[in-house]
Amino acid sequence: MIVFAREPAEPLGRLLIQLDQMLRRNEAGDGRVWVTFLSRQQPELDKKLVMWSQELGLARLPISVFEDEQGPPAYRLPAEATVVIVLARQRTIAARFVYTAQGLDAKAIPSLMQEIRRFVGRSDAVENPKR
Repeated sequence: MIVFAREPAEPLGRLLIQLDQMLRRNEAGDGRVWVTFLSRQQPELDKKLVMWSQELGLARLPISVFEDEQGPPAYRLPAEATVVIVLARQRTIAARFVYTAQGLDAKAIPSLMQEIRRFVGRSDAVENPKR
């Protein structure tokens, strides 16, 4: 699973905390999960992301920066999207969740996590993050 994002934001942080907790509990099995921010300002964003991920308490979730705001061409990310979650299995995209600025909020996260857990083979109840 890849989470593409354009800016660190509070709702995204809530989602990343839950994904990190999922990784800590080994709920993703053999699956991989990472976050890629899309920005031409990599050096500045790197510092900001390190501090942000520490504030969130992320321990297992890798975060990187792709130096093109459009994202990798093969993923065809919509320009208006602020967050895109790509679920893939055996190098084939199985599902894609696209959120605009107001789309990813605290109300959307539980159902999204339910879909992610279903995809990775876990249907456990969604937990609320501590933060």
